[in-house]
Amino acid sequence: MMRGAGFLAIWSDIERANLTDYRHWLTREHTAERVTTKGFLASRVFRADRADVDRFFILYELETPEVLDGPAYLARLNAPTPWSQRIMPQLGNFVRGGGVVTARTGRGRAAPLSHCGSNICRNRQSASPAILPRSTG
Repeated sequence: MMRGAGFLAIWSDIERANLTDYRHWLTREHTAERVTTKGFLASRVFRADRADVDRFFILYELETPEVLDGPAYLARLNAPTPWSQRIMPQLGNFVRGGGVVTARTGRGRAAPLSHCGSNICRNRQSASPAILPRSTG
């Protein structure tokens, strides 16, 4: 269950040829850097269960949504590491957005994940889970 009042969500694709470098960057540098930033509580990485694309979803738990406007996060965002500078241009379909956690339900941390690309989620019963937990190590 998410602990904070805010979140940062990031979606992106990576070309198969760059997948190993991306996964190493993500697990060895990027998520560690973010969760040591003031106001960041945790991160979870999901990978789409698809053979045709290497698509990732990263969910960061934040104390509050205002963390994204804070000096600690902006300092890191505006001074990317050399590894981040190499990885970022490789990301396709990149979308980053933050917001307020409005509902919490259930217990545990490993379950299929579904998200809505807008404020309205239509026909949730027929939607196949596009993103499932998977190790990125």
